[in-house]
Amino acid sequence: MDQFPTDELRALRARAYGPDADIHDDPRALRRLQELESLLRTADAPDPAAAAEAAAPPPAGAPAPSPPAPDSRRPEQPASPGVTTPASAAETSPSSPAPAPRRPRRRLALVWALTLVVAGLSGAAVATLVAPKDPAPIITLPASEQGTWPEFILGPRPEGAVLFTEHLGVQLVAAPQQTDVGSTMCLYALSADDPARGAIAVGCDAGPFASTLTSVVTVDWPAELRELYPEGSAVRYVLEGDRVLVYAAPADGAP
Repeated sequence: MDQFPTDELRALRARAYGPDADIHDDPRALRRLQELESLLRTADAPDPAAAAEAAAPPPAGAPAPSPPAPDSRRPEQPASPGVTTPASAAETSPSSPAPAPRRPRRRLALVWALTLVVAGLSGAAVATLVAPKDPAPIITLPASEQGTWPEFILGPRPEGAVLFTEHLGVQLVAAPQQTDVGSTMCLYALSADDPARGAIAVGCDAGPFASTLTSVVTVDWPAELRELYPEGSAVRYVLEGDRVLVYAAPADGAP
């Protein structure tokens, strides 16, 4: 029999029974450990032919046999009385399977994953508490045909154009416009009392985002609106189908 791979067995046992056991993640190494331990148990079994030859008396005149050389396959390891090492347990119980290796790394990975989940939930809760809520619209303006189409500003009324109900002296108009990248829908804010002054502000859609007109209130806005929302306040008009959602926020420091 070839020399037994003692160093390989020692290394595999360290991976299976040592403090940093990781052999459970390497099926090939685990099979090799079981194979070497099985070979070791087989090698320790007595050979009947060798036992009979050793029991026979030596022939007359034969030199006395020299003491056997120490077995180099397994290093001598002192053992405390009453303590059973993994190697001795495997040798004295050939039929018992190898003990299942510990899995400290898998437990650590599980604890780490749970920590990330808890941290993510905590972060989501904090974000929910501190994130400002979107303001609710102050009014929704439906489409209306009572107004006059501002042809002198926007030209002849195109197909798909919509007039909306006047609000605080503001007349809103939605009309499609042709651009270099195709048709876009724009929202215009006009003065209901003096539409000839032109558009006060304009906002168009962009891809999936609806037409939105956002502006700071200035002297150009109707006096009726400025009485409720003084200069410096913010207004927003969002086109949603056949209606417009109106948002407003007072200026900083306003009551």
